[in-house]
Amino acid sequence: MTANQRDGLTVQEVHDELLVFHPDRNEASALNRSAALVFHLCDGEHDVDSMRQALDVAGLGPASDDTVWLALDELADADLIVLNVTPPDHLGRRELLKKLGAGAAAAAVILPVVETIGAPPASAQGSSPTTTVAPTTAPTPSTTAAPTAVPSTTAAPTAVPSTTAAPTVTPTPAPGTVAPTASPTVTPTVGS
Repeated sequence: MTANQRDGLTVQEVHDELLVFHPDRNEASALNRSAALVFHLCDGEHDVDSMRQALDVAGLGPASDDTVWLALDELADADLIVLNVTPPDHLGRRELLKKLGAGAAAAAVILPVVETIGAPPASAQGSSPTTTVAPTTAPTPSTTAAPTAVPSTTAAPTAVPSTTAAPTVTPTPAPGTVAPTASPTVTPTVGS
């Protein structure tokens, strides 16, 4: 009586979440266990009281009407359900956290969470057919071979001593001294 699921949704359970894809909006929503249970009960036959009781039986309580309305509002905001009644004023997430006095870990399980993201269009995923235009001229065969990896059969390089002469160093005279202009040449004499 309270709400109905939208037609055309793709639903899949993954771990502790329910993933719902809305093809008309191109969005995907992840529902935690509390939101997923309320979503499943949006069949036009369950009212808020029966949804609250189902949350308690599933160990997702203590549930209140405010918890159920929070789930219904989030599901309606994500356009996953159609509400058949006008929602009453109810506590929001922060007020429920204060009321429950639960830690963050417990609240993540107890309070309903619906997270929605936009999905890329099918054309961006490569799943749509593509059109290839044929060239107007015949392609010319390439004469260049593609490089291939060939294992090396040469040995690793080894150090070879250098055969070039070391540079010569010319001493610089100390300041105030005169450098010789030429070295003396000694000419040996042959016996006289």
